[in-house]
Amino acid sequence: MQLGRRPQPTPLDPATTTELRRCLAHRAHRHDGNPHLLVTQKSKTVAGPVSVCYLEKLLAPADVTPLRLRVTRLAQLATTLDPVIVAEAFGVRPGTVLHYLADTVDPGRIANL
Repeated sequence: MQLGRRPQPTPLDPATTTELRRCLAHRAHRHDGNPHLLVTQKSKTVAGPVSVCYLEKLLAPADVTPLRLRVTRLAQLATTLDPVIVAEAFGVRPGTVLHYLADTVDPGRIANL
């Protein structure tokens, strides 16, 4: 998947791929002209992306910020997938992902050792 201004396509994990396909299938039935994944009543009329403020307001009742959501997702993926793939997907260095693995052991990954 091509994300933002990244020079090369970004690999996605299976869970993200599944959810993106569901979102795109839903959007195909709506026939609005906005090419972005997240669309609001306001953004669908201007074909622009939703604002960060919108996401912050949407997540605020759960006491979550977009940054915390990203970091939590990165940590979860780092413990269940190959850290190199996670680093590539998030556009960070592999060493950054290893930070999230500190003191973390997924019992399912070591069961067969």
